[in-house]
Amino acid sequence: MTRLRSAACCGLLIFLCIVPRLVAQSAPDRAALQLFRDSLTLTTDTTRLHRLEAQSIDLARRERDNPILHLRLGFIALRLIELGGDVKRVDDAASEFEWAAELRPDWPYPWFGLGLAEARAPDRAPGFAGGLWTMLGIDRDTRAGAAFARAIKADPGFTDGLIAFAETARATRINAPLHAALDALRLAQASSLSWDPDLLLERGRLERLVGSPDSARLMFRRAVLLSVHPAMASLELARTLAMTSDSVAARRGEPMPIELAYYTGAASDEREVVAMYRRDLEPIVDDTVLVQFDGVHGDARVAWLQEFWKQRGAIDMRSPGARLSEHFRRWDQANRLFRLPPFRRSYRWGIETYHSHDADLDDRGIIWLRQGAPKSRIVWPNSQPRDRAPVRAPITRRTPPVPGSLIIDPLVIDPKFDTPTFGNETWRYARPDGDLVLNFAAQDHPDDYRLVESILQLDVSFDAMLDHARELPGLAELLRSGSVSRIGMANEERLKGKHNIGVATTTNSWIRTYAITMGGRVQWLVAGTRGGEPLVHIVYGVDAAMLRIIPVDRLGFIPLRVRAVFLDDHGDPVASLDTVQLFRRPEADAGLIASRAEVPVPPGHLRMRLNVEANPQIGTVYPLDSLAVPSVRGNVLALSSVLLGLQGKSLPWVPSPEDTVWLSPQNSYAASDTLAVFAEGYGLAPGTSYTLHVGLTRQRSALIRLIKGKRESVTLTEHLSFPEVTGQVRRAISLQGLEPGKYELVVRVEGGGKEVLRRRTLVIGAPGG
Repeated sequence: MTRLRSAACCGLLIFLCIVPRLVAQSAPDRAALQLFRDSLTLTTDTTRLHRLEAQSIDLARRERDNPILHLRLGFIALRLIELGGDVKRVDDAASEFEWAAELRPDWPYPWFGLGLAEARAPDRAPGFAGGLWTMLGIDRDTRAGAAFARAIKADPGFTDGLIAFAETARATRINAPLHAALDALRLAQASSLSWDPDLLLERGRLERLVGSPDSARLMFRRAVLLSVHPAMASLELARTLAMTSDSVAARRGEPMPIELAYYTGAASDEREVVAMYRRDLEPIVDDTVLVQFDGVHGDARVAWLQEFWKQRGAIDMRSPGARLSEHFRRWDQANRLFRLPPFRRSYRWGIETYHSHDADLDDRGIIWLRQGAPKSRIVWPNSQPRDRAPVRAPITRRTPPVPGSLIIDPLVIDPKFDTPTFGNETWRYARPDGDLVLNFAAQDHPDDYRLVESILQLDVSFDAMLDHARELPGLAELLRSGSVSRIGMANEERLKGKHNIGVATTTNSWIRTYAITMGGRVQWLVAGTRGGEPLVHIVYGVDAAMLRIIPVDRLGFIPLRVRAVFLDDHGDPVASLDTVQLFRRPEADAGLIASRAEVPVPPGHLRMRLNVEANPQIGTVYPLDSLAVPSVRGNVLALSSVLLGLQGKSLPWVPSPEDTVWLSPQNSYAASDTLAVFAEGYGLAPGTSYTLHVGLTRQRSALIRLIKGKRESVTLTEHLSFPEVTGQVRRAISLQGLEPGKYELVVRVEGGGKEVLRRRTLVIGAPGG
């Protein structure tokens, strides 16, 4: 390092002593300037720099028309700023570069230096009049970009200027000169600069930003081959591959090219590259996850990221590569659609529910990254112009009312949000667990949308809401409610909106949606073991009418893709299923076609979700369900699910060659049926006497229970013992003579001072029903 600093000082002194009077900026002259800039970069001694600056000023006073001296003074001022000097020195640097530009406007370096000075100037955009500066085109980014453009105009092959112009274009958020910068890069790369690694990276980023992913991919592949910035180029390539079609590897179950590129770059510990990987994760994770990311390095970071995306994919029943691709596609769309303006964002503490503190994206962008594209996106027309008085007239019913329609009272408007806005949007996500509806309002700037709790906080007319009432759950009832009940409904709607904001801003999902929903039902039952773990039976039924419209394959079967995921109490996946099951075309009189699948899972309280898919257009995702999975090891008394079915009619499960258990996909039976009941006990003490109680009780209203009491319709009690720690119970229950209705079946096992029970609900219909 000492030798480098000595060389730097020598470079400074040599350049100070030899200042030729140039008439043209030749290649050697530029090399000398670049050597001077490099020597400044290696110099950290501000005292020496101040001395050099004073000597240069003295020399410039004698040679006022020497552009090299003014360029050198400008670069010295910029270096002093980098080392903690007064920001006001930016004006000094800019003045020197402007002087050099006046002397030699055909040189690229004066304009390049002026662009660097403008880029380091204080940003006026976040201030009170920031919008005015931007609209007038005199904000920092616009002025810097214009200077860099002049440098490129002076010399289209000026690499430093090209890179700086591209970086400024990407950073500019209003009227960004993306195409101008891209045209300059394309022109330069038509020359001998076509394989310059820095230009390849910058051109690739611009190509991707303007919507040309194929061209961007080519640039990044070339940058990877050059191995000058391999980690950064690999990450940029991964980001770009998400925008191009690549499904062959995914179908084969092989790692996708995006995964190979992404994890190749992740092993690097370069500060800039690590920051890029971290930024990709920031909007979709909390601080605890970022702390974990910060604590790993090199190959450990690769392993951490692989596990991270594996889990994210498993939760959504996707492959890790597909989930990573979707994340980068969302980033690309959010960058182009939801970037914040270059103004300082302030929050209304105590009024706004959510504060993202993100410097690049508004709340719509954060939600887009976390939840993806909504099922429906309503861009509301504003009820009033933005420049009107802040006091808003109440929103009233249609006038005149439509003949035959209800008379509707004025809506209850939150006084904290009674001013007109720049824009309003409502997004609806169709979810199997219930729709997720989110409302956004742009109150401070047309490009800064914030989450609000209720649709009543939007600047939207009543008529506009009524036109979209069918698209949003609960809105029609809210609009048509009376003035008294509306207050309670409005509060309930606001609480629901607050809950939705909490869900949308703390979760990250990619749930499959289908144009045609395949009807059916599912039951989750645990009984038996595999590999020493409890065995869960997924018993599901598919709507036969839907199966009839699906084409059969060449062998006459209808293939259905069946996926399932099991989550623990922390929401982490602990087991999954991804298989294909074949169905014959149903008969004309069939209503529900049943099937089942088995998955070994760890014990505990689990949540599960099932996905049955015929093709990308037809399928269904079932709501999350829960299941208490018992431990099948040890001496803790536990009981399996109660399995019900009809012998010879329901789905068979063969736990052993000489044993068959029957499982029904539904809970409805006729009064003429005989139920086959199966349960399995764990943690039994061999030789200990146990009491088995089976009871079937009709579910009645509270009033009927008060009058007639709660009586079991069927009761079976017996004493038995088991030879091993695991034992099975099989019984048959005749439903003959039972009244139609809803019943609860309880299986209870007592012994050794312990008791366990399981419940099942079933519906009994008329005989033969």
